[in-house]
Amino acid sequence: MSRPAASPFAAGADVFRALFETAPDAMIVVGGDGSILMANPQADRMFGYAPESLCGIAVDALVPERLRGGHAAQRAAYGAKAQARPMGVSLQLYARRRDGGEFPVEIALSPITVGGDTHYAAAIRDVSELQRTQRDALRGRYSAYIARFGLQALEKPDFNSLLNAVPALIAEAMQVDVVVVFRLTPNRTELYCAASCGISEAAQARMRAPNDPRYLPGYIVA
Repeated sequence: MSRPAASPFAAGADVFRALFETAPDAMIVVGGDGSILMANPQADRMFGYAPESLCGIAVDALVPERLRGGHAAQRAAYGAKAQARPMGVSLQLYARRRDGGEFPVEIALSPITVGGDTHYAAAIRDVSELQRTQRDALRGRYSAYIARFGLQALEKPDFNSLLNAVPALIAEAMQVDVVVVFRLTPNRTELYCAASCGISEAAQARMRAPNDPRYLPGYIVA
């Protein structure tokens, strides 16, 4: 386990230290000044540091340079109102290895008080593989819907029949309630709702917009 010679958890911490060392996630303890006080072997490996070399460095070294300004502000805000925060409740986060490589992480935070001083324990999980699996599953799911669209294109007797079937298929694929398909008028000056799912026929008839980048449909066309 990486730790300074005089760990703030030296007294009566055998159980804590055993759990800390064997935790499946990377674990670090950060002082109020932002320096790393303790780090377990998993943290050393995850961030590409030699054993026992993480302690004493600023935790900002584990944050990509492009994000350090925001991280300092977030750390200050958390310190002002610290409370336990489990994994999976934050926006997507990124960490930085010693060689400069970035990878996505989930982080659980907990304030801990030792000898009147407040420190912060962080459990860090590399979610690169999880995200890759999710992307592959999403790609496979969308591929299945594209195949269904191709089948409908073969089965429908004409273009308008296919056009009317598309919104419901898209709504199912993207798990949304409303889908609108706009088409350009022949002179390309206006867009109108040619097919929809989740809105009334009356609302569909009223859906027209100039082919102008100041309006959302025109912006997409542009």
